[in-house]
This record gives sequence, structure tokens and C-alpha cells, in this order.
Amino acid sequence: MPFNYRKAIEAILLFAEKEKNAYSRDIDFIKINKYCYFSEQQHLKAYLKPIFGDTYCALPEGPVPSVIYDILKAVRGDSNPFMESMLVLESGQAPFKVYDRFRVVPLRPSNTKVFSESDLEVMESVFKRYSAYESFALSEISHGEPAWKNAFQNCVNEMNFEEIIGDKEAWAYISQKEQEAQLIRAAFQP
Repeated sequence: MPFNYRKAIEAILLFAEKEKNAYSRDIDFIKINKYCYFSEQQHLKAYLKPIFGDTYCALPEGPVPSVIYDILKAVRGDSNPFMESMLVLESGQAPFKVYDRFRVVPLRPSNTKVFSESDLEVMESVFKRYSAYESFALSEISHGEPAWKNAFQNCVNEMNFEEIIGDKEAWAYISQKEQEAQLIRAAFQP
């Protein structure tokens, strides 16, 4: 599944706005990572396609979207020249800032036009379901995920998508569609 950088950036902004509007506080890395993980999982289960197309890792804090986490760390100032170059947009700066190592503040409103109706529906549902939890409580909830448990206990960094969505047949279908898409993209490459 190709990673959708634009949707990832806009999701960070969207969840940061929602957290600020609902609780008058800035969101942190843990909540962004969990909201994105649960959104991706629920969208895959319901619609058989990803929102972001990220790779999910089993870290001590629970499931973490690898590239989204790298984006957050790059804005924080961790050295990652590739991510830093991707983050510089038309305005010459990243669309959000990070302070106190883990807190995120949007510098502009999210552009929800990049999302499908189903993307927005799922992200709203995930926010409603999990936003009342404090970060570490949400992290503990994510430790109940079978895909995280299996990867973490077996010291495997990358989580298995079949386990993330909990449906072998659905994952086979998604994988087949992705292979077909790759063949089509390759056919049109110069």
C-alpha cells in the first residue's frame, strides 16, 4: 500500500484541532499515533482500503504508524533530512509545530478535502470513542490489540496487517488489489 503523505499531514492537523476544541489542550504524539492506528484499522475492516497506507510498528507505547511518527519527530527536530524536506510546503515551513518534545500545535486548519467521506466518518468515530482517555490510558488500551501483542512478545518490529484487521480473507483481498494496482502503475511508468 503506498503511503499517503498528504492525508497523514492533514490527519495530524485534524486530530490536533479536534483535541484542542474538545478539551482545550494540545495533543501529544501518543494520541495522534493511536488515533491514526485505530482509524486505519477501522477503515481497513469496514472499507477494505487504508486511509494512510502506513506501516505499523509494535513499540512499548503500543501500535505506532512508522512514517507518521517519523514526520512528528522530524518536526520536533530529530535529524531526518528526507522527512524535513517533505515537510517544507509552499509556506516554507511545516504545517504544525512541536513543543515540550511531544505536544503538537497546528499552524493552519486541516484541509479535509483530501479525505473521502469514509475516511472522515471513521476518523470522527475513532475520535469520539477514544478522545476522553488520557494518553497513557489509550496506550494501555492499544496493548490489547492482538497484532501488537504478537509482534511485541515475539520482538518483531512490524505488525502484521492480517492480524491488525483480524480477517484473513479481507487481508487477502486487499493484498490482491494492491498487487493489481502496482502492476497497473508499473505499466504506465516511462
